[in-house]
Amino acid sequence: MNILSNSLIAAAVAAAAVFVLDLFIPLGVAVPMLYALPILFSRMVPGRRITLVMAGSCIILTLLGIALSSGEFTTAVAADRALASMLLLIIAALVVRQKQSAAQITEAQREKYESEERLRLALEGAELGMWDINVRTHETIWNHRHKLLQGYSPNFSPPSLQAWKDRVHPDDRDRVMAQIEQAQSSRGLFSSEHRVVDGDGHEIRWLSLYGRFSYDETGEPLRFNGVSLDITERKQTEAQLSQLNASLELRVAERTDELTRMNERLQAEITERKQAEEQFRLAVESAPNGILMANQEGVITLVNTQVERWFRYDRHEIVGRPIEMLLPERFRSQHHGQRTAFYHDPKARAMGAGRDLFGRRKDGSEFPLEIGLSPIKTSQGTQVLAAIVDISTRKQAEESLREAAHALAAKNLKLQRANETVLTATRAKSEFLASMSHEIRTPMNAIIAMADLLQETPLSTEQLEYVNRFSRATTNLLDLINNILDISKIETGHLELESVAFDIHDLVDEIAGLMAIRSSDKQLELEAFVHPDVPTWVLGDPTRLRQIFVNLVGNAIKFTEQGEVVIRIEPDKAMPGTLHCSVSDTGIGIPADKIDSIFESFNQVDSSTTRKYGGSGLGLSISKHLVTLMGGDLTVTSVIGRGSAFSFTLHFEAAAPPAHTSPVPAINLRNHRILVVDDLETNRMIVREYLKPLGPELGEASDAPSALEALNTALKQGMPFDLVILSHHMPKLDGLGLAQTIREGKDGGSLPLIMYASDLRGRAVQRARELGIVSHLYKPICRMRLLESLAIALNQGRPSPTQNKPDAPLALPALPPRHILLVEDLEDNREIVALLLKGTACRLDVAENGAVGLQKVQTGAYDMVFMDMQMPVMDGLQATAAIRRWECEQHRTPTPIIALTANAFKEEADKSLAAGCTAHVAKPIKKKTLLATIAQYATTSNDRAA
Repeated sequence: MNILSNSLIAAAVAAAAVFVLDLFIPLGVAVPMLYALPILFSRMVPGRRITLVMAGSCIILTLLGIALSSGEFTTAVAADRALASMLLLIIAALVVRQKQSAAQITEAQREKYESEERLRLALEGAELGMWDINVRTHETIWNHRHKLLQGYSPNFSPPSLQAWKDRVHPDDRDRVMAQIEQAQSSRGLFSSEHRVVDGDGHEIRWLSLYGRFSYDETGEPLRFNGVSLDITERKQTEAQLSQLNASLELRVAERTDELTRMNERLQAEITERKQAEEQFRLAVESAPNGILMANQEGVITLVNTQVERWFRYDRHEIVGRPIEMLLPERFRSQHHGQRTAFYHDPKARAMGAGRDLFGRRKDGSEFPLEIGLSPIKTSQGTQVLAAIVDISTRKQAEESLREAAHALAAKNLKLQRANETVLTATRAKSEFLASMSHEIRTPMNAIIAMADLLQETPLSTEQLEYVNRFSRATTNLLDLINNILDISKIETGHLELESVAFDIHDLVDEIAGLMAIRSSDKQLELEAFVHPDVPTWVLGDPTRLRQIFVNLVGNAIKFTEQGEVVIRIEPDKAMPGTLHCSVSDTGIGIPADKIDSIFESFNQVDSSTTRKYGGSGLGLSISKHLVTLMGGDLTVTSVIGRGSAFSFTLHFEAAAPPAHTSPVPAINLRNHRILVVDDLETNRMIVREYLKPLGPELGEASDAPSALEALNTALKQGMPFDLVILSHHMPKLDGLGLAQTIREGKDGGSLPLIMYASDLRGRAVQRARELGIVSHLYKPICRMRLLESLAIALNQGRPSPTQNKPDAPLALPALPPRHILLVEDLEDNREIVALLLKGTACRLDVAENGAVGLQKVQTGAYDMVFMDMQMPVMDGLQATAAIRRWECEQHRTPTPIIALTANAFKEEADKSLAAGCTAHVAKPIKKKTLLATIAQYATTSNDRAA
């Protein structure tokens, strides 16, 4: 602003000077010279505004001078003045333009210099190298820093592209050049990190480069420039960090492995301890004898259910109390010394050897017993474990035998009396077994029922495992009792065989399905094959045949760790009507010198086998006897380490099928090509034998690659397969993976696929659906379900209600309102039945003996009566007979009476039916059996009246 003001003042002064001169100096002489003054002034002080002001002022003042001049003003003077003014304006404008251009150039040069200086200072401050390359002429410019970074001296000249390439590490050179070409073609930013070598090829540093290409108006690259930065220190730091990280990861991995091993050992110890504790508890609770444990002070620390039942105390009344409370008073004073003597020399022994021992019940009554003592170390110190046996029955039997012997001696050992004594002894044995069966089954009824009820409640995984374990334990114990009773029946000749029509194919499928869970738990293949030539319906005893196969298959699964168990039934062509049955395995085998002894009762190959695999040794003995009773002979062949095969032949007469049987699916497989894929030859053989009579052309493959090759070959030959049957579990590539490969292949999208598997659940089922597998079967392969699946896949039939569904739990019947009377002397059993009926529409009344039950039937109206057979005051047989007499006298329709007994002998069932019972149910009774019985037999008073 100051410069502008000063310039305007100078212009005004100059104009005034021209005006004065114009007044006194003759026109045409001095004025052109005076006009040079503002021109020179505007030359010295450039500026468009200043020049215009000066020119305008001169014109105005000149015109004013003409007006005031004393001289003559002529046209020539006017023209001269006008031309002079125009000339002045033109010259002033040219001067202004020249001055402005000169000023702009000067300003641009100054700004360029300042910009370059700032860039130079910035690059030097950041220690950045800078390069610029003319792409067309290859002229190259480097700053000093870039020369140093490339390993050259600051005076190195002339730099070139080749000089830069020579200093790039040979291992990085191709990559860097490729990145330059990529940046040029994409018009993007060039970014690279590479190593720099010196003239001898030794690595000296790492550089990071950033650059960009510039292009002319035609799009051709013009220049390539950028900057470089030394990142050697960063790379070294990264390498050190990588080494430290690798070292740290190694140490962490080693520590993690160590902690994992320690945790695994700890978990194993915990699991072993828990298993041992659970096994001890199960052994104690399931023991037929009373088990009691006491410490050195004689305080009871543990009892089992048998002790509670024999001494008639509840557990909480015994535990924590002195053991003397269970002894008669006459023995209590001696017990302290006996206990001290035992702990002085703690070893297993029989208590009171050579003299009679007695226990004292809660009500003060006494009973004879035997006690075995064993020291046991616990966390609370050494304690004594007492195994107690109630020998009341044995004492009674001994007394009976003594009396019988005395009677025989008195009557001179007459043959008739001796025969009667033998029969009495036999009956005593049967009664003893029946009594023991009743006594054991009664508490088992509570255990099994509670297990069923617990399984219906919300349980954690651990709790459900516990429930399943003691449920399996009671089932095993029940099987043992049944086996003992079967042996007793066989030995006494009381076992009778049925002769009814049954579907032997369906029976084998049922057995295989029943045992499939056990085989699956051990990851064994269980296969069942009934030859198509075997008649479907035969006459025989299906219950005992099932028992034989279940024993043999269970035995095979028990002694097989890997491989397969195979059930076979094939016709004996040499003997029509005779079937050859076998169960083979790939288990541990049997030594040749032990084969004959394995069929003996309570016997296994050796004691170590018993400890490792468990079992009573009755299964094979019972199976041997049953096969013999059926007219066959059970034999075995075995090779140590390779497995065993149990086989027998039985004669079955063909029988006509019942009217309600489901027909075999009608399916036509002629002119169909089917590929069977399974790694097990046995499974392929089963499918082959089941399908061969239907006339298809079968192909076989043992793995996925072979199957794909067979499919491709058939396609190339113009004879593609119509259907593929896959096994889920195969090595390398399983059935689902093979199915996906088939779907992805040529013409495989619509090929029908069937899959069979031991277990196919969750995500596997969903994936099978996604792959378009039209049907999946559960092993063992069943002929009926296989044919149904083929019918569906080939659109030759509709799916049956059970198609492709795993064995589902039996649905419990929904009961209508029923009024039921339970006659049972044990309160526990009454409570159990009440719990089993909880949530149903049934109303339950109870009676504690037969007499009370009779009275309630006479005074009430019941749709059904459950009658226990063994009760005090009036037993079930007496009560049932009395009810039937009263109903007859009162002309009443008989009320259904279901006999409940823990005695599993058929004679007991016959007695209850003879007394008037409608049906017989053996204890322990399960919920589904109870509800099914009610649904079958319970009737309302209206029904009976009708």
